[in-house]
Amino acid sequence: DNYSTQPGEGFQQEVQQAYDQTNLRKVESQMVKIDENQEVIATICMNVNQYDQNHHLIQEELDVNDSSPLSSAVELEAHWAVGSPLPKIDSLTLEEE
Repeated sequence: DNYSTQPGEGFQQEVQQAYDQTNLRKVESQMVKIDENQEVIATICMNVNQYDQNHHLIQEELDVNDSSPLSSAVELEAHWAVGSPLPKIDSLTLEEE
């Protein structure tokens, strides 16, 4: 059906949930921050899921090719940082520079 409102309703639910998390003052900036946080969370989740999937495939391949017991998992010292190393700047200041 070309006249379905379901796609728009799903988007409206996301917006409503973000709006409900605000303190009802300067809502737009708060909702932008909430959206940014949700995007970062989604990216991290996708990376973790991809890592788990790859790790699982590697373990399966090792199990098939080697009958000896597997060693314990190796811990990686990866560090994730979210944000910019540069100071915050607004668009007006950026235009002046």
